[in-house]
Formats: sequence, C-alpha cells, structure tokens
Amino acid sequence: IKSRAVYATNEQKIWFDSIREKIIRLKRDPKEVDKQLNEMSEKLKLQGNKNHEKEFEVLGEILKKAHNQPEVINSIFDQTDNNLKFEASINRHE
Repeated sequence: IKSRAVYATNEQKIWFDSIREKIIRLKRDPKEVDKQLNEMSEKLKLQGNKNHEKEFEVLGEILKKAHNQPEVINSIFDQTDNNLKFEASINRHE
C-alpha cells in the first residue's frame, strides 16, 4: 500500500500505480488479513517497535474493503501524492 516508484519515468510510474491498484483491489479473506497483520505486529514488537498498531488497523481495513470500495483506493493515492509533493518540497529547501 505504501510502496511507490521512486526513480522511474512517468510511464513507469503509471505502470507501477496500475499494478499497485490491481493488487490492492484483490479480494482477501478478512481472517487471513488479520492473522498476517497480527504476525507482522508481533515480529515488530520483538524488535522494539510498538507504535504501529493504529497503522496496521488502517491497513487491515483497506486490504479487506478495497475490492468493493474504490473510494478507499482513491484516498490512498491522493494521500501518497500529497506525501510525495511534501517530500519534494522539503528536499528543495534543504
């Protein structure tokens, strides 16, 4: 969900985004999503990372609902675009 094409042409970025959207839109078993996220959460806790619960909760909801709620996908892409613009702005001023 949080992946992006960094060093790519515009054509490659468009291709990447289309593949990313197809993957996000796959229908998933909600129980399996929860199981996988819980396993990842436990691994992160063992490494001392404890501030990921809310993020995993949001990711889980996205993965469980994206197959039939296109507005979820649009909000992800809008947020990613805004983050990229913000990062570019910061990099220009460094």
